[in-house]
Amino acid sequence: MIWAGFTVALVWAWVVAPIRESTDAIPWLMKAPLIALYLMWPLWQGGRFVLQKMREAPLAAWQGRYYAFGNFQIRVLVDEDDRLLIVATDVLDALGIEGRGRQAERIRAIVGRDGLRTVPGTGQLAFTETGMQAWLERSSRRDVARFALWLRTQVSEPHRRMLERGMGN
Repeated sequence: MIWAGFTVALVWAWVVAPIRESTDAIPWLMKAPLIALYLMWPLWQGGRFVLQKMREAPLAAWQGRYYAFGNFQIRVLVDEDDRLLIVATDVLDALGIEGRGRQAERIRAIVGRDGLRTVPGTGQLAFTETGMQAWLERSSRRDVARFALWLRTQVSEPHRRMLERGMGN
């Protein structure tokens, strides 16, 4: 805005004012590139700031909500009602589920309609806490039992304690 205003003022002064017929126009023309460079710095920094915020905006909901199970990252989101949403693809990757076991319809048949939701803003599928428990109970694999224990001790119980202390969203 300042740059545009300054440019308009310079053009107006050069066209309308009698500067162009006097010898005072030469100093203005010599200073104009330096003034433009000086004004470009705030524009450059402002543009970088805006681009950085635009890059971070889609991830804003996930900031600080990453957990690690083994060598896998598990993203956990807290919804508007302080319920946990666990990203389904992260869980399926961590447990090595392949093929038909990854199909949303198949998972929804096990956990129910409300057990697997779409995360607002990202479009990713996520387990609700009750849906996750229902899905984990269907398997007798040892790594699934380890994951269920990890989920309860590292994610669910600390979240409940935080809510009890009044430190929710």
